[in-house]
Amino acid sequence: MNNESSYGTGHRPFVSDLKRGYWTKASDFIYAGVSFGFRMDVFALSWIATVESGVSGFLPVYLISLAFYVIPLLVVKSFMGQFSSSGFISAMRLCPLFKGIGYITLFLNICVVIYYSVFAMTPMLYLFASFKPILPWSCEGARAWTQEEVLLCPTADDEKCEGVCYRSVASVLYFQNLFKRYEVFGYTFHISWQLALSAVGVWIIIALIILMLSSIEKIGQLIRYTVQCIIALMVFFIVRFSFLPGTAAHYERIFSPNWKDFVTELTKLPAYGICAFGPGWGLFITLASFNRFKGNITRPSWLIGIGQMFIIFGLDMLEKFIMLHLDSLSEDYFSRQRSQFGTFVLIGGSSMAALKWPNLWCILFYTMVLASSITIMVLQLVSIMSSIFDEFTLLRHHKLRYSTYLVGSMALGSLSFSSLSVYESTVNLILETTINQSLINLLLIIMVTWVYGRQRFQRDMFFMTNERYATWKIYILRFFAPLCILAVLITAMFIVFLNYVFSSSQSLTMFDVFIKALPWWSIPAYMFFSLYKSQGSLKERLLKCCRPTDWYPVEAEDKLRYEEIVSSSNMTHPLTELRWDDDAFDEEET
Repeated sequence: MNNESSYGTGHRPFVSDLKRGYWTKASDFIYAGVSFGFRMDVFALSWIATVESGVSGFLPVYLISLAFYVIPLLVVKSFMGQFSSSGFISAMRLCPLFKGIGYITLFLNICVVIYYSVFAMTPMLYLFASFKPILPWSCEGARAWTQEEVLLCPTADDEKCEGVCYRSVASVLYFQNLFKRYEVFGYTFHISWQLALSAVGVWIIIALIILMLSSIEKIGQLIRYTVQCIIALMVFFIVRFSFLPGTAAHYERIFSPNWKDFVTELTKLPAYGICAFGPGWGLFITLASFNRFKGNITRPSWLIGIGQMFIIFGLDMLEKFIMLHLDSLSEDYFSRQRSQFGTFVLIGGSSMAALKWPNLWCILFYTMVLASSITIMVLQLVSIMSSIFDEFTLLRHHKLRYSTYLVGSMALGSLSFSSLSVYESTVNLILETTINQSLINLLLIIMVTWVYGRQRFQRDMFFMTNERYATWKIYILRFFAPLCILAVLITAMFIVFLNYVFSSSQSLTMFDVFIKALPWWSIPAYMFFSLYKSQGSLKERLLKCCRPTDWYPVEAEDKLRYEEIVSSSNMTHPLTELRWDDDAFDEEET
């Protein structure tokens, strides 16, 4: 029998958690995956998220990226979680040599949740301000705190602009003025206490969700209804802004067939996979682990990918409409501030203030953005905590206590982003996380399709779903997907390098150092450690570390049937011989 019953270095067996629960409905997994389409961190990178072409360019290329890159990788991650019924750490028992990926990913995901809180803190701040009788970024409200001329607000000595004239966007200027200068022991800090209070509010909401809705069934229901409401609000805003000046020309632009658009979008094909997998790594492994064992994973992966595609396209349309609205009202002036976090949050406030009932529009708009960010953070925390409790069995008896410790420590860490220097480092943190995700995805492809082997992967997929996973899809995953991942990896590394070379205000934070350096030395270090703890010659140690340990379904009946199949299988491990018959699986299935 190729599947061994020792775990890790062989000192203890893996103990499944039979009380971890399942999604109430199969659609809960789909809603959870679709919610990643609302990632505000990707929209902060406007050079990636912006859809410059129309439907004829964007949609076909995005579908190509789904078929040849995104969906195959989603299927692999979903397979690992659903087959093992465990999180992204314990699922690495598929190949213990790569187990370091799971441990490193745990620390990376914690850092990602902390800095991703920025995209919940900012709309929370604007949401609080939207309840004031007079919006601070309206013309009347802005005159109370700034003497600077702002866009859309006429002054007594206004004259027609000649040449290139600039004015500030009130909602962006409002945010920038919240950071006040403080000196402590000779060091100067720019801190926004309003942003810190918003962080406290965000984490109180998250703590209530995590601690009160302790079961995955209740969290799944909450995510389902929340995502439905967010999508409804997004469609509502798109329809409302469609009646504003300038939007008709945009509709004509995006729906006009154009081969040039298609060719242009092909160059962005690798970038379209960034949004699909969530802000952290391994989230889909953990989310799929709450699926029932006998369930299809290819169809939900396609539904998730297509749902994310329409959400990205819808958010981009809304962002374009906001800018067109401001441009139509600003006459000869141009906005001075172009925030690094994009149009969506900071500039959107001024657009809403120009509508009738501005407070209502701002409240609805920032509620939509806040709910989408909190939803993603909750899913990240569920993934982190489930993975911890799956791997470390002693912690399962005190889940509530350790969950409280984890949420509290993250909340304290997020307070650092109320400092302007740390806040401005978020863009680089996003890029560095993208680099690490690309590196780990490459290792995952090597681990599943090469080390574990094509035939074993197909055998397990057939056993779990009763559907054969085509060999050509494996070859796409082996050869085409890595090219897309390498393109993203190299591009992100190049941009980070340029940021540090040419940005005079760039500051190095603890999160920046941790995310940048950790995976590149720790994953190889764990591989060497695993080989060192094994016994035998180097080849024997390598083979032992690459064999799956305790890799079987959780349910007793499925486990027994799987062990019988593995025992009767004549497959040799891919590392023991350089060639094997590609038709062996087909003959065995027959």
